[in-house]
Amino acid sequence: MYVRKLSPQEFEEAFSIRCLDVYPWPEVVSPPFSTTACIVEPGQATDPHNHFEAESFFITEGKGKITVGKEVEEVEAGDVIYFPPGSRHTLANESEEPLHFFTFYWKDEHVLNRALVQQAEAETATRPKRVLVTATPPTPNGDLHIGHMSGPYLRGDIYNRYLKLRGVDSYFVTGLDANQSYVVAKARELGQGVEETVARFGEAMETTLRAASIDTDVFVHPRKAPWYEARVQAFFKSLYDAGKFVVRDEPTLFCESCNCFLFEVHARGKCPHCGVIALGNSCEECGMANVCQDLVDPACNTCGNTPVNRPCRRIFFPLQNYADQLRDYFEAAVLPPRLKALCYRALEDLPDIPVTNVTDWGIPVPVPGFEGQTIYSWFELLPGYMACAERLQRDDEGPGGCFWDEEDAQVVQFYGFDNGYYHAVLFTALLLAHDPPMHPTDAFVMNEFYRLDGVKFSTSRNHVIWGRDLFAKYPVDAVRFFLSYSAPEVEQTNFTESGFRRTVQHEIVDTWMAWLGELKQRLDGHHDGKAPEPGLWTRDHRHFHQAVGRLVAEIADAYEAASFSSQKAAHMICELARVSLRFGRSEALRLEGPGGEDEQRTAVALELAAARMLAQTCSPMMPEFSDALWRGLGCAAAPGDWSEVPSFLPTGMAIGDMGLEFLEKIRLSVAAAAEETEARPIGPPPS
Repeated sequence: MYVRKLSPQEFEEAFSIRCLDVYPWPEVVSPPFSTTACIVEPGQATDPHNHFEAESFFITEGKGKITVGKEVEEVEAGDVIYFPPGSRHTLANESEEPLHFFTFYWKDEHVLNRALVQQAEAETATRPKRVLVTATPPTPNGDLHIGHMSGPYLRGDIYNRYLKLRGVDSYFVTGLDANQSYVVAKARELGQGVEETVARFGEAMETTLRAASIDTDVFVHPRKAPWYEARVQAFFKSLYDAGKFVVRDEPTLFCESCNCFLFEVHARGKCPHCGVIALGNSCEECGMANVCQDLVDPACNTCGNTPVNRPCRRIFFPLQNYADQLRDYFEAAVLPPRLKALCYRALEDLPDIPVTNVTDWGIPVPVPGFEGQTIYSWFELLPGYMACAERLQRDDEGPGGCFWDEEDAQVVQFYGFDNGYYHAVLFTALLLAHDPPMHPTDAFVMNEFYRLDGVKFSTSRNHVIWGRDLFAKYPVDAVRFFLSYSAPEVEQTNFTESGFRRTVQHEIVDTWMAWLGELKQRLDGHHDGKAPEPGLWTRDHRHFHQAVGRLVAEIADAYEAASFSSQKAAHMICELARVSLRFGRSEALRLEGPGGEDEQRTAVALELAAARMLAQTCSPMMPEFSDALWRGLGCAAAPGDWSEVPSFLPTGMAIGDMGLEFLEKIRLSVAAAAEETEARPIGPPPS
């Protein structure tokens, strides 16, 4: 018989209460569970926490309040509480007497896996059944450079992949903004037909997106899709017939030299809101819209001459009619700070937006009397998105509908700051004007401009790095990582190729690759290349497990629409690798002392759990590396769902290279590019 006195002096602080480990009982017995005696003093509470073990509290003295997630219940002496693995819980003592309890906790992989499934199901139940993710269609007046790629296309793809991990039916759509006046200007510059220009650059853009592993469910070519034009015209006609537009003759900028009315790229002048030189209809500097007629010192952007005012009968959409509804929406919506400021500034002066222009390029206005006019390209985009959404339905399968008119669906739109006014102000007003009104877009994810070597990207000045060139030079996932890591989210950020190489070397090679390589060595050297069974559980082990869980939660938050930040996600993934590298190196020292084998087994098992979390959290951003790591951990396929709780790999699972071969390709590409740069001659070439 063994008798142990639990002396109050032996209790030590843990989880903000007093605790004393009872089992395992050193040199006596190590049962398949652990037991700790705990005391919660009046007014105290345990730290909110969760862990992979199943756990049960036995209240022996006093009373308190237990909180699990959003559930709260009073408990007292004689009560028993069970917590499935991963349950976040806390016990508070709001009485005037101490609360005593014993906690029993144990590892059960079957219970753990079942709890994780139940947790995922509960999270899925609170999410919409379907989500439409849109990225502003690029204008086919050039290929996509990395300034474009760092914005809505990569970020939208990352979000779409994340939703799929969460079990959401998510669809990503974009296409070509082919009816823009900028295409006409580019064709004139190249001396070729406009249709030829659209086809040439449209094909190049699709090729670049594929090279970047950006997957879309619909990529629309408006000039080739009769269903697209029909949907845009039907939406326009419905608003016209409902009396939501006004028709009037109004003085309009006209260039007598070029014999054309001026709008968009054809007009330039000082922005009436901020005074910076801007093109017609929008200002990249302040984001506000103009109606061309209000430009200060206007000029024809083709010949440079000063235009005259010529009356023109056009159709307008009066934004002012929706001022109150827009204000209510802006107050309730979760908007990026700069976009919210833009929206409130827009409310101060809501113009009548011209929704038709005199031109022969674009979608014809479906109203008699307006022959020779086309639908304004910014108006076109909203029903264009709807056309893409409706196109998802094939053979009575897929989502159907246009998402804005479905209660169980959401729309999340990705775009740059210069598109903010039209997406948040114009599109919202158009949705409200529809009969019946459609619910506004659920979330906007906006980015700022990306700069190259400190200067704004410029196709006309050839100050660009084309996406296709960078993806041909380096592994795609390395580029996706850095564009996420340095994304221009709340401020303009800068790309340099040397900065790209330094970051990839420091983060991916020196940290990720170093950690996984050292972990692989420990596995091969001490565990026959297989996942070990966890041994003793120390305070450091618990802290590491909790740290990994917190980082995964932060990364998940960075992937959510309301707080989307691919930059934060990339940085937190790097922190996950850094924390794991430090932990692995520290725990490896246990083997140098006596009796450290059991604790080191637990450490390696925890590192493998962290590596699985790395594969999961990287999946939206770096799908190819994630798949390589996932398969290298012995799993049959890439992660199919999202788990918040780091869990052990099955004991005895054979571990492969853990993505190290893939990371070696990244290392070699960066090293080769650096050597090539250093080998370039300095100064002018010899004569």
